[in-house]
Amino acid sequence: MTKRRASRDQQGRRSVRRLADLSPRDQEARERALRALGRMRREGISLTEAARSENTTTGTVRHYASGGLTQTGRRWKAKPADRLLRFQHAFIIGPDGDPVHAIVETRSSRQASTIGHFNNDLKTYLAARTKEPIRDAAAARLQARHGQRAGLSARLNNGEVIKDPQFFGNVTELRDFAAESSLGDLDYGSSVSARSSK
Repeated sequence: MTKRRASRDQQGRRSVRRLADLSPRDQEARERALRALGRMRREGISLTEAARSENTTTGTVRHYASGGLTQTGRRWKAKPADRLLRFQHAFIIGPDGDPVHAIVETRSSRQASTIGHFNNDLKTYLAARTKEPIRDAAAARLQARHGQRAGLSARLNNGEVIKDPQFFGNVTELRDFAAESSLGDLDYGSSVSARSSK
């Protein structure tokens, strides 16, 4: 491992520890700020509108998501991408090649969006009322992502950590896994607190 890579890894671990040390209230405030930033990016709305839509304040968004914002005059805009630390639910290839639920760590807003799209396709595919053409399209996208990188690392339910996790997109096995698990209890689209990821 190069000195530069080692330094980045050390900084990353410190970031995770600092985030985990936040109180539950502060972690929720950070999640609201990240959701507001995402709205600014997706919908092109102002910081004020985005903060209001997520029941937070502009100051809170600037505090927790400053790395994703840029200021022109008095107006704040969302950068096209950011490197803010996030944790998200995902289904990845497990140690034995089977699908496993994990909490994935990423420092890329683009990667976070990819995880979000994967999870939305999974919800669409599993939903009982989804029309067949829409389900087939979601299945095709899931399978196309099978084996693609899902993030920096992933923590399994048993505490095991997997480096460079990969999406599990085999829809037949995902459907069987869903039938045996309480996947409906998970909010796939949400991010996860650092405490939950420990």
